[in-house]
Amino acid sequence: MAENMAASVGNDGSSLSCYANTKEDPDFVKKYGCLYIWEDAMKVCPKGWHLPQKVDFQSLLSAAGSNENKSLPNPAFLALAAKNPVWKNKYQAQVTNSTALGALPAGVYNYGSYHFWGINAFFWSATEDNSNNAYYLSLGNDIALVNYVSNDSSAFSVRRVKD
Repeated sequence: MAENMAASVGNDGSSLSCYANTKEDPDFVKKYGCLYIWEDAMKVCPKGWHLPQKVDFQSLLSAAGSNENKSLPNPAFLALAAKNPVWKNKYQAQVTNSTALGALPAGVYNYGSYHFWGINAFFWSATEDNSNNAYYLSLGNDIALVNYVSNDSSAFSVRRVKD
């Protein structure tokens, strides 16, 4: 899970839509990978790899340092975020990236526009809450958490896990 996916063809041979905020950064895909809708995220991992499950993200957060007392900065955020000045947060100097996830704030694409570039990183999981919602890992506002959202309204980054 060391870098964001940037594939244009799915593991089934279908074309994938790559949303990229090139207005903010012309080299967006090279630096941040693509933002994918959930349906495409489910097809982006090549053979021998898979999209993380909700439990994978929960385990990652637990290993990174949970934040039961809700203090800021969140220990998991500091362990998962990349040491990179593109993050627009006041705790950047304290980021350790001790997990080597190196999350970058690629933001989200939804409802026809880009949001939260430089502020948040969102990563799809393969776990659905129900037929309309899927779980994701969110880093931003100096916290890290697993949440769910409508799986047909947003495009997030994708990391893969070796089978």
